[in-house]
Amino acid sequence: MPNRPSCRSSPRRWALSPLLLLPLLLTGCGHHSSAVLTLHPLGINGGDFTQTFPRSYLSTTPAGDYDIVLIQDGLDTATSQRASKKPNAPLRPIPAAPLKQVVHIRLLWRALGAMQVNQPTSTNATINWIVLSTSQGSPDRIEYQGGGYVRIYPKDNGAEVVIRNATLSLKSRSGQLTDPIGRSTLTGSFYAERNEGQVRDVLDQTRPSEPVTPALAPR
Repeated sequence: MPNRPSCRSSPRRWALSPLLLLPLLLTGCGHHSSAVLTLHPLGINGGDFTQTFPRSYLSTTPAGDYDIVLIQDGLDTATSQRASKKPNAPLRPIPAAPLKQVVHIRLLWRALGAMQVNQPTSTNATINWIVLSTSQGSPDRIEYQGGGYVRIYPKDNGAEVVIRNATLSLKSRSGQLTDPIGRSTLTGSFYAERNEGQVRDVLDQTRPSEPVTPALAPR
């Protein structure tokens, strides 16, 4: 299992903010708040990691499933790298093109397993977390895939979404990105706005344009 990422290491790594740096973001998820997801790495010493997503959308399929996307369009990593020398600063990749992050949740109308949320096997959703370069033509891409139990509470123009008992593992990678977290559990709650067009466009844009390297199964 890989160690926690270092800002001085190469090839390029993507990274999340340590949980303790974002206590105020975890106090609520109103309609105008950014979504906050928390990753709990399994087998890596250290704390949890969080990521904020300023935009969250959902749509429904003809079969009654929900497609939910969360989008983080990237930030100026060169600027963030200069600030990373401060104690307890967020871990950031070495200076390079910003990284875009997209989480796609497919909430199934018919669950894949037992529906008792307290059981680890409860599964009613598939989850893909994609990290890719915003630089045109760059092959840098890493994708995690998994599933878990997701609750949804429909509202007039969207829905409140709660992720519980979800697990993600590395699915594939290409370019210079490496996996800094390994197998992890995922939790979070947020509001997603109903917007079929945005969901369709985001999913179209995140499909890989080049072959990616499947991750090796853990021994």
